[in-house]
Amino acid sequence: MHGKVVTQSLRRSAVFTGQEVRIENFSMCSHEVTQKEYEEFCAYNGAQPKDQFGKGEDFPVYFVSFYDALVYCNRRSIKEGLSPCYKIKNSSNPVDWGSVPKTDVDDSEWNSVECDFSADGYRLPTEEEWEYAARGGEKLLLEKFSGSYDVFEVAWFNENTSGASEPVKQKTPNALGLYDMSGNVQELCWLKQGKAVIRGGSFDSQEDSCAVYATGSVPVSARIKDMGFRVVRK
Repeated sequence: MHGKVVTQSLRRSAVFTGQEVRIENFSMCSHEVTQKEYEEFCAYNGAQPKDQFGKGEDFPVYFVSFYDALVYCNRRSIKEGLSPCYKIKNSSNPVDWGSVPKTDVDDSEWNSVECDFSADGYRLPTEEEWEYAARGGEKLLLEKFSGSYDVFEVAWFNENTSGASEPVKQKTPNALGLYDMSGNVQELCWLKQGKAVIRGGSFDSQEDSCAVYATGSVPVSARIKDMGFRVVRK
């Protein structure tokens, strides 16, 4: 999608508050990384998907941490001949990073990860990129949810699920053809003040948490039942 310099203040935005925000050109995956896609490159470093929370190749991955997402992005980039974005221990090859930190383990070396935003490999979106995409790109639509004012049209959340995720791309996409930007699983974004930002709400969230402006954060080692991620590229 085309980049833009955003200076206007949007109602109840987490990032577009009147200060200059520069969005460079980037591409975003139309769906959350699925369990099949994740398992092609990575193993789980803790709990694995369960039937009670949605299990299958087309379900979004969850029980993954910010650390896990870094490994996935670089492994996939290397496999596809792209330049990896992340560097840990002065290396972009996850083989050199050692074991992925366990849940509730705050690792200083992994926390010092560097991101080369000029590389063409896969990475997590920044919070600004995520909301820009959720609002339809340069249109910056004011719909409360990504693609609609009606949460039931675009989101799996706590009022229309049985406490589990659903296969990706079942609801109506937004103006950019992106699915599940509201609901299904919360999506990890790049760091802010030492924590991973999460956006979009989940199958376990109330309606307001699925709004395009809703934001939160988690420890970088957290692995929870309703949190996954999607990837972007330059």
